Amino acid sequence: MFELLKAASEVMGKMNAKWCFAGGWAIDLFLGKESRPHKDLDIVVFKNEIKEVISYMKANNWKIETPTRQGFLPVTEENVSELEMDNMWCMNEAYPLDYLKVDEQGSCNFYQYEREVQESFDFLEVLLNSSEGGYFIYQQNPSIRLEMSRAIFENSGLPYLAPEIVLLYKSKYLSEDNQADFDLVSEKLDSEQRKWLKEALTTEYGSDHPWVQAIS
Repeated sequence: MFELLKAASEVMGKMNAKWCFAGGWAIDLFLGKESRPHKDLDIVVFKNEIKEVISYMKANNWKIETPTRQGFLPVTEENVSELEMDNMWCMNEAYPLDYLKVDEQGSCNFYQYEREVQESFDFLEVLLNSSEGGYFIYQQNPSIRLEMSRAIFENSGLPYLAPEIVLLYKSKYLSEDNQADFDLVSEKLDSEQRKWLKEALTTEYGSDHPWVQAIS
């Protein structure tokens, strides 16, 4: 179980920067089982360590780019401070780049992948976040924060983002997978996690978001 994550951790664990698994895989690490297939692999890193991340990935022969309205742009230690980005795509030679899909507004929030399931460690989406004063800062709304000691956990040595933070990010797009993750996880959160998530959702969307009403 979690063979892809173990392979990724073998590489990422040697990096001199804080990181953890995010997205659907973080949900599965919280649950302790693989709940569904995953199209890609996400990790979180922090912006104050971004140059270390880039240097490490390049030293290990990974190609690093960021999706923009103009397509993919290469990311380097020299130009990273000039790029306005929330994520980077890291790929080795085995992963093709012919699947970018841009929506009508020119946003690169939506992608069309060549494969339905990622089975080998040849692609990594790196999500950039901030931290300050011992707090994890929600990238979409810096007023939403969580103590770093509660933001990152481990399952058998595999670090993962707290499920309440993962669900907060997923709450922006109520896709079938995101709704399924919420339905599976929300009742397994402890009272402190549920309280934080409900307050964060209310801060971000008001009381009308359907997940606010669903959290007891």
